[in-house]
This record gives sequence, C-alpha cells and structure tokens, in this order.
Amino acid sequence: MTPDAIGALVTNIGLAGSLAVFFVWQSAKREEKWNERIMQLEDFQKTTLLELVTRNAELLSKNQDVLEQCINTMDRWESHLDRIERAANS
Repeated sequence: MTPDAIGALVTNIGLAGSLAVFFVWQSAKREEKWNERIMQLEDFQKTTLLELVTRNAELLSKNQDVLEQCINTMDRWESHLDRIERAANS
C-alpha cells in the first residue's frame, strides 16, 4: 500500500477502521506465505521422501533374500559337518 492510499483509507474510515483493514491484510499475507510453505513441504514429501521409502523397501527386500541365502548356506554346512562327524565317529 502506498502512503497516499493509507492516508485516504484513514480519512475515509478512520483510524480504527484503518487498523482493522491493516491487520486483515497482514493476516492474509501471512496466510499466503504459510500456504506456499505447506505446499513446498507437501511436494518434498511426495518426491524426496516417497523415493526414499520406495528405495528402502527395495533394499530391505534384497537384504531379506541375502539373509535367506546365508541361512540356507549355514544349514547346508551344518548338515555337511554332521555327516563328517558321524563318519568320523563310526
């Protein structure tokens, strides 16, 4: 708002009315900034965080596969060692 516009506003509706208009205008500007920030955060969640969660799920799945392979290998070795021990004891 220009100084002339503020002066005309005070002249037309008085100081109390002008203050009310100012605070409503100020609140509206603050709300616009907050809305913009919220939109930025939501975009961040949709892109960056969603990509991270998806990648994390993929890696956890691969990790589970490797863990199962390790368990299978250990079971085979345990079976093999049991056979060796039985053969040695007979």
